[in-house]
Amino acid sequence: MAQTKSIQKEQFSKLYQTGKYTQKELAEQLNITANTISAWVKALPSTAYAKLAATTQAKLQKALEAEKVNHTEVHNLANALTGIERQRDKYRKLGL
Repeated sequence: MAQTKSIQKEQFSKLYQTGKYTQKELAEQLNITANTISAWVKALPSTAYAKLAATTQAKLQKALEAEKVNHTEVHNLANALTGIERQRDKYRKLGL
């Protein structure tokens, strides 16, 4: 069973990279549950980096809108966001 799951996950990765299928279609094509596909997508590094980027962007926006802007904090958040986006893009190019 573990090898079957491993093969399915490998097929999922290849199909997911194409961007042509919904999660539901992938589940049907691979004969696994949509919950499994959802878990695999959430486990992808690019998904984690996307969430981290969104959180950092929100913090940056809040810092910029503060009554007294802390320029060091804004600078650090902007640099962090740039690094996060680079890593996310790197993983996306790899299909991860």
